[in-house]
Amino acid sequence: MTQRHLSDVAALEVALGEARDAAAGAHVAQCAECAARVAAVREGRSLAAEATLPEPGDVFWRALRARVASRVEEHAASARLWRTRLRWVWSLSAVTSVVVLCAGVWSLQRTQAPPAAVVAGAWVPLESPDEDAGLALVGEVMPAVEEEGQSWAECSGCLEGLTDQERRVVIETLRQEIGRKS
Repeated sequence: MTQRHLSDVAALEVALGEARDAAAGAHVAQCAECAARVAAVREGRSLAAEATLPEPGDVFWRALRARVASRVEEHAASARLWRTRLRWVWSLSAVTSVVVLCAGVWSLQRTQAPPAAVVAGAWVPLESPDEDAGLALVGEVMPAVEEEGQSWAECSGCLEGLTDQERRVVIETLRQEIGRKS
């Protein structure tokens, strides 16, 4: 049976004693060409083991340090670039979200009709000073307030401090008084 010659990998494995296939060792024993290749690998390995290599000089170490520093800087620059891009993307998405939210709120406010009571209360025609019973009431209250030694501004400050229930009572009382004077 004729077997083809060993591949370079198989010859190397046999030379190092790490052959996975027992047939490769048997082939080297029978094939002079493969035996010569395995012997050359073993001789080259022993020569390499005996060889002494000088320590690299300063030029080599400086060049190596410069190349390593250059690669580290390239990597850091690339990382900075990606962080910057990521910040821009996040900023742009945040701004877009705010714009969409504002547009949504604005469109909701535009589509909702204001309550009729608010619109009706916004335009009330004023009566002439002669017909305004409220002015007449203020004219009667002013002397009483001044007799107590207070100014009208102080009196209005008292009205601001009333609770909702107290305000309703004052409003109802004023309405009744206005109705009597008219």
